[in-house]
Amino acid sequence: MPKKGNITGEPFDKEVVEQIEARQIFLGANPKEDKHLIYQNNKTAFLRLASSIRIDGDSSISAEKILEERGISKLYTGNKLSKSSVLFGGVVSEDNSFNPNYGLKEIFDPNDAFTSAYGWGGIQSQGYRPMPGIENANISFYNRGALAKADIKIKVFTVEQLQVFDLLYFRIGYSMLLEWGHNVYIDNKGELVNRDSFSTLPFQKFFTEGATQNDIIDSIKSERKNTSYNYDAMLGKVTNFTWKFNNDGSYDIDLKLIGYGDLIEALKINTSNPKGVNNVTYSGQLNKKQNQLKKTREQLQSKLEKETNKPSVFSSVPSNQEDLKVFNEKFTTLLNQWKKLKLEASSFDEVTIANRLQVIKAGATTSGFESLDNLIKNSFSSEVISDLNAYANPLILNRKNTWENYAKQINGLVSGEQSNSGAITANEIAPQSARENKDKTTFNEQLYNWIADLKKNKNTDPTNLCTLTFSAKTDETSETSKSSLDVYQYYVRLGYMLDWMEKNLLVYDTTKPQDENGNYPPLFKFDTEPNTNFCKRFPYQIPADPFICLIPTKNKDPKLSFLGNSNTNSSSPASESPGWEYFTTDSPGPNLSAYFVEGNDNLGKVMNIFVNIDFIAKTLENGVDVNGKSNLVKFLSSLLNGINDSLGNVNKLEAQYDSESNLVKILEGSKLDNIQSDENKMAIFESYGVKIGNKGSFLTNIDFQVQLPPNMAAMATISAQAKGNIVGENATGLSKLNKGILDRVVTTKLDAASVGLTTSGGKDDPEVFFQKKILQVNTFLKELYINYSYQKKNVDTLRSINRDISLYTTGKEAEQEKASSPFFIPFNLSLEMEGLAGMKNYERFSITEDILPYSYRSGDQGGVIDFLVKGISHTISANKWKTKIESLTVSSKRK
Repeated sequence: MPKKGNITGEPFDKEVVEQIEARQIFLGANPKEDKHLIYQNNKTAFLRLASSIRIDGDSSISAEKILEERGISKLYTGNKLSKSSVLFGGVVSEDNSFNPNYGLKEIFDPNDAFTSAYGWGGIQSQGYRPMPGIENANISFYNRGALAKADIKIKVFTVEQLQVFDLLYFRIGYSMLLEWGHNVYIDNKGELVNRDSFSTLPFQKFFTEGATQNDIIDSIKSERKNTSYNYDAMLGKVTNFTWKFNNDGSYDIDLKLIGYGDLIEALKINTSNPKGVNNVTYSGQLNKKQNQLKKTREQLQSKLEKETNKPSVFSSVPSNQEDLKVFNEKFTTLLNQWKKLKLEASSFDEVTIANRLQVIKAGATTSGFESLDNLIKNSFSSEVISDLNAYANPLILNRKNTWENYAKQINGLVSGEQSNSGAITANEIAPQSARENKDKTTFNEQLYNWIADLKKNKNTDPTNLCTLTFSAKTDETSETSKSSLDVYQYYVRLGYMLDWMEKNLLVYDTTKPQDENGNYPPLFKFDTEPNTNFCKRFPYQIPADPFICLIPTKNKDPKLSFLGNSNTNSSSPASESPGWEYFTTDSPGPNLSAYFVEGNDNLGKVMNIFVNIDFIAKTLENGVDVNGKSNLVKFLSSLLNGINDSLGNVNKLEAQYDSESNLVKILEGSKLDNIQSDENKMAIFESYGVKIGNKGSFLTNIDFQVQLPPNMAAMATISAQAKGNIVGENATGLSKLNKGILDRVVTTKLDAASVGLTTSGGKDDPEVFFQKKILQVNTFLKELYINYSYQKKNVDTLRSINRDISLYTTGKEAEQEKASSPFFIPFNLSLEMEGLAGMKNYERFSITEDILPYSYRSGDQGGVIDFLVKGISHTISANKWKTKIESLTVSSKRK
């Protein structure tokens, strides 16, 4: 059964493993039967390429004219030409009704130019020449298998044939279907199958009017399964082509295709969205009022002119045109002052800007604001003031530089009064990206609207949005030590953000029906299901930087009982509160417990990570290229890199397109133990020859190389001992190969920070250093998430310590066989085999031990390593389909 989710290191799909077993058992069968001899002597492969081109013409040129210019009969308009020109050995028709006449026609009919083996396409230039044909294809996969590329060689014999290919295949960006597979194969029941049907499900879908990209991709998956993975295909588009004219009058064509995964590589997310914005609150209200502003202004002017009974800044309403002009100028000035006051006062719900300034600078006067406020109240009636509010509020909501102006005032006061105190400036503790950029793009606007909703507590969903309020203080105790600034941080759940992006920022097929919410289907989607998308977690994992992300943390490890007695803010006895717990049902602050995976402390739900909204806005702004565009992949990569770092750099989260499901997934590059039901057992490739009466190998070549890159020198040195784990480095992936083996010259290797630390036994022990680091972490955590006191230098220190303890902790769990080492070992195993579909990058397998020394044998064979696919390629040439996989080595959890 195909797997869902984002787990690295799962076995192949169940049906793929069954096919491997069926082939090996079939090859090892004894005695041999007729089917075994037929299979050995009749193994051939097919290769087919079809074009999606329709020739319909447009207002500037007719379809008939397009064909006529190239000497092609006008009968082949629409998709008739592409249906008559499917490359399959030579050329066949879409319904396989073309039975070519292999002789020479005495009379050549231009209207019937595609039904003859000789003279196909026309005979005007060179007479009767062979039909064109596809010679071979090489298919490879990049970016963890997300991006498929194909290089196809085609032979064309006349310029008339070249004209046809110019129309059908030399079209950059147009869709093509490339198919290949075995004509004779063994199914998963061990039976010999002869492919007896010309057509396949994807081929039929490809020529079905109205079929979508997803329909074709789904049919490819079905065809693979129905043929026991002896078939594969690629739906791609033309990226390049070359043709060469040969001395014999023929042409050599090199056609290059790329899968639709490249769409996410090129997609820009900071452009205006013609669909508009879903779920926008304030901007929607603002747009509705824009058309009323002019009318409101005119009505307001009229009412002001009639105000004569109340005291006013104006002695009276002007009666002549010249005085009325002066009146209008004064009114405009007053209105601008009113808007400025309302803007500054409404920027924060808790207190006005005047009170905030007073907190930082004692004695800051607000008389200017108060006098203006009173002036307005005393100058106009309540009705006019109401109209002023109605006119000003929409403009207030659309003001760009509110936070920037406020920050400048704060910075000026702080730097002027406390330049030598070590104070943290407003820019350091109060990021501005979401506010500064809110009007730039649809995405920026939505980020700001989420913040606005949280500030107003309007339509706020606590499962998707939350707020934390920190108090930032100066570092020194002085007369300014009471100065502080509340810093509000706003967060959105990662999966919720991706769902919004899917509805508003992708590329959509507007030819298809809208859903119940009025949205067109996107060409691809995000995989945001929380219960199938996981990330590496460990009991000590913490969110070290709240300006990046939040996760809950729950650690009640009895080994941390020393925390209960040593933390300055802890009053609980060690037996009651060893460890720490934040953002769960039992702790203050928002409840983020949906991140946990019940019953598994080594996994978290990646879609339930809460990301700082201002960090998202900053990442979006920093990712703008020289053309002012922000790329989707680069944006997600930068965002996930920040999350990885905040969580200790054990996680290796990255965004990739999965062509199998047509989804963009957030993959976890760190190795996770298989958490699904283990129905998908490990595939074991027979590595050597045929064991008569047992199994045989269908591998045609094996290459195993041990090559350590220079950047692994330190890890290799540390791992040359039974324990390859120190604080700040995790070499357990390699050290498991050395279990029970010691270097008698240098028995223990520690880094500089660990040397000199001793236990009661008198031996150097990184565990002592680890406990010291844990104490520091506990102190910083309580300052951040209980006292909500923010200091930038504390967070920077916490992030650094968090990296060290994260590597040490995950290494310790690997040493104790509680979890697999999350790191890869750079040993390369390359396997070539008779063509097989269904294997994907970063899936796990093993081989039999025949050719390996014991140290490198697979976990299923009693050793300590497994193999993970890191590259797959297919070659179809000379009626043979060959598959090659490259793999790297990982430490196995199994003993």
